[in-house]
Amino acid sequence: MSTAALLDLIDDGGGDVRDLGADAQDVVDLLRADAAASTAGTAWTLFAAAPLTSTPHLNAGVAGDRGILSWWDGTALWVPESTTVTGRHVDYFRAGHHAQFDAGREITAEQVFKAAEEFLRTLQRPATVSWKREDPLPAPASTQ
Repeated sequence: MSTAALLDLIDDGGGDVRDLGADAQDVVDLLRADAAASTAGTAWTLFAAAPLTSTPHLNAGVAGDRGILSWWDGTALWVPESTTVTGRHVDYFRAGHHAQFDAGREITAEQVFKAAEEFLRTLQRPATVSWKREDPLPAPASTQ
């Protein structure tokens, strides 16, 4: 296991997990430690290819006992089926950059860690989560 690669993964807010040379559980343990050491929500983007907008990736974040999770398949965003949009936002930070997520999209931190562990083992969208496609926001009404 490359300690430098694992630390870079945390410092960079995620990254390409193909060449970490670490057991999936070791990486999840490091994500747990990173989240526990933070007083704010911490997020990571995990992928297994060159980081392009079309690259499938898992977005995961943890804030205390809650967390966020989404899957980008290259064309659409998928979110846990059990979540809803509330209009209230919670704050997370990825590599020091602020991101807001809808509070209704939070699930348990344990679900986030299980999904991250599965992704790290399979490099596929985690099956431990029931997913639904996130519909894009409707276009604003025309004022013409």
